[in-house]
Amino acid sequence: MIKRFFVKLMILIGPFLLVGGLFAGYLTKSGELYFSYGQLASCMALKTPCLEGFAHTNPVIPVKLMMLKEYRYDVIALGTSRTMAFRSAFFKKGSFYNCGGCISRVKNLRNFLSRLPRESYPRIILLGIDQNFLNAKWDSSLGSDASYIAQLDKTFSLPDVAQKTILGLLEDMRKNKINVKNAGLVFAGGDFKRMGLTAFYKNDGYLNDGSYYYGSIMKDPLSPDLPDHNFKDTRDRISKGDRLFEYGQDINPFALDELGRFLEECEKNGIHVIGFIPPYAQAIYDELKSRPREYAYLAKIFPALFELFNRHGFLVMDFSDMQSFGAHPDEVIDGIHASEKAYLRILLKLMTKDNSLENYVRDVSYLEKRLMDADNPFMVFSIDEIN
Repeated sequence: MIKRFFVKLMILIGPFLLVGGLFAGYLTKSGELYFSYGQLASCMALKTPCLEGFAHTNPVIPVKLMMLKEYRYDVIALGTSRTMAFRSAFFKKGSFYNCGGCISRVKNLRNFLSRLPRESYPRIILLGIDQNFLNAKWDSSLGSDASYIAQLDKTFSLPDVAQKTILGLLEDMRKNKINVKNAGLVFAGGDFKRMGLTAFYKNDGYLNDGSYYYGSIMKDPLSPDLPDHNFKDTRDRISKGDRLFEYGQDINPFALDELGRFLEECEKNGIHVIGFIPPYAQAIYDELKSRPREYAYLAKIFPALFELFNRHGFLVMDFSDMQSFGAHPDEVIDGIHASEKAYLRILLKLMTKDNSLENYVRDVSYLEKRLMDADNPFMVFSIDEIN
């Protein structure tokens, strides 16, 4: 009787168990459902290429913090996604890691540094200071940083990751973003290790050195389906004065003071800071310059930063205008993200003003030759050139 009951039960629920098993296997195989931050850090530590791009979770901050604690890097890039184009291939082996994406505003800086033990402090920070950081209309005061601190201190939770991943995947299937036909991509393998649905389906994600690889854009940079095709999204932001392009007259004194505190802390701890203002696409920079009333604060940024950085013996340079460092207008991902090729130009410019990088950057003549020989506007080094 009991045996017959279990047979009927298995007939009833068997299909659901089979589908659930396939579903779980798909998520596990893709890496979208990961089982620890350490698993992701281990992938980044591989000597072969690893691309991590997750569609439904964003573990970038805890994973990059883990990498800094596990492996001491002499030089790090720190900032928003606009610092993500610096590659370890620019530097001597094992000396560089990109922490782009770990900072979203000035008030995050000291909190981020506070989570690193002293033995993990870098010698040099390449600090990206986005223009909107200092716009008083974008961030009028320091306010609370509680939500960011929660991200820094968040411990791994498999139930949380599983819930977000499963619900997100079901929504993707509902919108036909993923179907049975293209689901096979996850099981087909490839020329390098991928983790996450974004890495498999769009070929986008973080590389071993923390930099970001825009494979979908590089595949077809002129596609009208791209979100910022012909800078349409960025131009829309400017026309509306929102999403990082708020109209502003003055720089934010609170943000400037907080940046000063961060620089003072770095100076006391023997961390040399090299600041830079990241580039806009040339067409976007030209449009911003044509609106001096709406964006009066832009002209005030560099003089204020120069005085502040100079006070601590640090360098800061303004690369807002791509023409100022010899970049071609095509060397951009979108309106606010320049390519790896442009960022190698930036690094070489910084080196002409600050010799502290000489011990960590690869031979300049070699980098200049690679830059000259690069035959596309996006990349200088291939994805498998891990240094």
